[in-house]
Amino acid sequence: MIGHYTTGAKLVKGNYIYLIKFVEKCKITKDNPCLMQCNVYRYRKIFDFSYKIMGKMLYIGVIGGTQPEDKYRKIAYDVGIKLAEKKAIVICGGLSGIMEEVSHGVRDGDGTVIGILPGDMRGNENGYLSYSITTGIGYARNFLVVRASEALIAIDGSNGTLSEGSFAISEGKDVIGIDSHLLKKTKSHEGNYYPVNSADEAVSLALECAGKFIRKHS
Repeated sequence: MIGHYTTGAKLVKGNYIYLIKFVEKCKITKDNPCLMQCNVYRYRKIFDFSYKIMGKMLYIGVIGGTQPEDKYRKIAYDVGIKLAEKKAIVICGGLSGIMEEVSHGVRDGDGTVIGILPGDMRGNENGYLSYSITTGIGYARNFLVVRASEALIAIDGSNGTLSEGSFAISEGKDVIGIDSHLLKKTKSHEGNYYPVNSADEAVSLALECAGKFIRKHS
């Protein structure tokens, strides 16, 4: 079991919380011969450092329509800029409209934006993505956008945005909305919907909600 958690730094992103808890629980020291055999102590400083850094990397989903009014395009761009400034990783559907504008903002802010595409081939994604992931599952990819995010910002939008927001609330994730669909929490484990009026408010609250989500589930 020890060896499973200590095969190398590639496990940092997936298991860093569990590894750190494991190390602390076992009161591991360099004098532990079993520890030396499986190299936990050798990697501990790497994992400690990665834990601190990874703890600040929040994943914020941004959802919205493909044909928004100009004022919503501007808001989406500003949201992208501000999320990049806060070093958040932005998740979106990767296509046009709000998705493209937020991606543009993230790119101009020297941040990272990941597009989860509905098709099984690249070619229709917007040109501002840092990374794109093909799925081949059509609108069902909306759920993957939600699953990859820790909190979401909804800007304008129609039925597709409504589905993503509903998925998020049911997953226990908070949605911050700017002139988007009002969503209602109906069960104790569900997320909340917070209507706001500006990019500043949306980003600040989304980061707060994402941190709350991580603390609750770590």
